[in-house]
Amino acid sequence: MIPLAARNFINGGGVILDRKQKVVPLSRLFSWYAHDFGGRWFGYQAQSALLEFVAPFLEAEEDRAYVQDNRSRLRVKFLFYDWSLNA
Repeated sequence: MIPLAARNFINGGGVILDRKQKVVPLSRLFSWYAHDFGGRWFGYQAQSALLEFVAPFLEAEEDRAYVQDNRSRLRVKFLFYDWSLNA
């Protein structure tokens, strides 16, 4: 069930909202596979497409609405990837 896996990943730390800074830190996986999520050039172009992909998976309704309503004004920042998780 890919949607369930995506929902768990996104809500388990894969996406963090920083409303004050208008930044959405995303897992570095969204950069590496940006084309799979609607982004371009390692996620540094078409960032609103990445946020459009992520928003429906957010569990909190207020977070989902905030990202959907502000996706063109939010900046994406990619988090450091912890390779030890693969060990």
